[in-house]
Amino acid sequence: MKLSMRPKRLSYRTNSSNEPHYRIKPTDIRCAQRLNVTCSFELQNHRQYTWTICLLFSRKRQKSFPKRVSMPRISETGLQLPNPRLVSTTIHVDLDRPSRHVSHMLMQWGQFLDHDFALSPIMSHPEEIVDLGNPNDVVDCCSPNKRHDPKCFSFDIPENDKFFSKYGEHCMNFPRSARCPQCALGPRQQIDALTSFIDGSNIYGSNQEDTYRLRTLAGDGRLKFDVGQRGDMILPASFHPTRDRCSRPEEGDLCFRAGDERVNEQPGLTAMHTLWLRHHNGLADKLARLNSHWEDERIFQEASSRVTTIPYLRIVIGQIQHITYQEFLPLILGDAFYREFGLETLPYGYTTYNKNIDPTILNEFAGAVFRFGHTILNGHFMEVDTHGNIKRIKLQDNFFKPFEFRHGKMERIMRGLQKQPSQVFDNFITHDVTNHLYRLSNESFGLDLIALNIQRGRDHGLRGYTDYLKGCFGIEVNTFEDLDNVMPRPVRERLESLYAHVNDIDLFTGGVSEYQLPGGVVGPTFGCIMGIQFWRLKYGDRFYYEHGGQAGSFTPSQLTQIRKITMAKIVCDNSIGQQFSQQWSLQMVSENNPEIPCESFADMDMSNWIEHSAR
Repeated sequence: MKLSMRPKRLSYRTNSSNEPHYRIKPTDIRCAQRLNVTCSFELQNHRQYTWTICLLFSRKRQKSFPKRVSMPRISETGLQLPNPRLVSTTIHVDLDRPSRHVSHMLMQWGQFLDHDFALSPIMSHPEEIVDLGNPNDVVDCCSPNKRHDPKCFSFDIPENDKFFSKYGEHCMNFPRSARCPQCALGPRQQIDALTSFIDGSNIYGSNQEDTYRLRTLAGDGRLKFDVGQRGDMILPASFHPTRDRCSRPEEGDLCFRAGDERVNEQPGLTAMHTLWLRHHNGLADKLARLNSHWEDERIFQEASSRVTTIPYLRIVIGQIQHITYQEFLPLILGDAFYREFGLETLPYGYTTYNKNIDPTILNEFAGAVFRFGHTILNGHFMEVDTHGNIKRIKLQDNFFKPFEFRHGKMERIMRGLQKQPSQVFDNFITHDVTNHLYRLSNESFGLDLIALNIQRGRDHGLRGYTDYLKGCFGIEVNTFEDLDNVMPRPVRERLESLYAHVNDIDLFTGGVSEYQLPGGVVGPTFGCIMGIQFWRLKYGDRFYYEHGGQAGSFTPSQLTQIRKITMAKIVCDNSIGQQFSQQWSLQMVSENNPEIPCESFADMDMSNWIEHSAR
């Protein structure tokens, strides 16, 4: 029997001044500087300088480290927690369960969004993005001289592992997330290398220098781009192809560059980056035609919504925020949680910024909860041509291989994301990422993403799953049987066979094992932590698109235009040959979500951005 859950009322609305464990200390800015983490837009929330992320992740619950403060979490019994790979192969086996309701676009939007505000660097983050390849093999923590290195946390692969034993593999590489060199004694803390706001940093970069590298600076407000073999706009090639660990310059195959270094990771992500590059440049062209007296910087700021010394109007980021809060979150959380956390968008009027809300990214959110997309990921991607012909490509064969995007792959992938169902949210994960993560063409095996998720949570000192169940809902869990109300019994029994104590269950594994929220995708515990995070990102962001009374707030007529936008409209406008789309791209085609002609989607009236006199 499923338990009806509601988050403890007001637990997430408490003024942050009463939540010291949420806060970032003023000294932490120096820690970030020592790690060469470049933080831009420091004055975004004027009075809360230390809240600009690319600093430390904040936390929902106090960290869980043993007495040696930098050591990862151990069992309640004092022994080691179960082997991450064993947890993965026991709990997170591959089972194909397509969703009837949500499309693969939902998964892809979640990953694209995640790369806007969360990145745990393994070492000091460079001022310029050069490395575009597999982030997990920068350091070989399985080499004999690294196994006990404090910067490493590699783990054994069981001898009887059904997959890796075939290749004689006994160790899974795992470099630890970079720690903040503490300005004061205390437990290990991790750093977020990105700006925590939903501000398009995955498109534009997280610091001013990187943004300039991505711009044409030709007076047109555009981002750099290359031209594909069909004459279509594609992402610019890597600026350092001989050392980016992704390109194959000797074969003429170059990886792409964007605001986030993970752009080449898999085809859906590369397609999404390409889509928004085209969209930005299209908006820049329209603004330039409407305001011929504008210079390059003004056009770029209006189109991109970047905030430097003057907060200009913010079209692209307003649209990304609108899609997130209007289309994505209602599907993920279900109507009850969506409204309980105050995440609804308004049909008209303004919301209000709250300077006391800390908008930084929760460690639990980045380290476990927003990895929920790994459970709804398919092991293959559909490519659909203009005639509706379908080709299926294996994910395991397409990591860091974006080269076909020079030959029109973007549109085929984008149509596939709309037409293909995602997987159901559950404990089952495709073997394309549990056995073959980041596998290259000349390799027989890859990494285990889920084992890495589990180990990352332990590395970050996240508490056990049951602690969050109690924190969100007041549910005391003393025995494994107490979990039968929140997850299927067979899953609970497998957890009991692995973990010595019910409080040992890792947050990711426990969270994805729960029953789904009514009308939502995720379970209650992940829904609770997501609700808190997106509430913070909405009301703690001075430049959230619906807020009024702020420098750079949209005018009422401009906000009306932003509210017209849908993901389907973005796809239609920026995909060559796209003639039809379902009304809501993140949902499957249905009687209530039919395919309609692209010309049926409302256009934004850009005349609301005409400036009648030069400044």
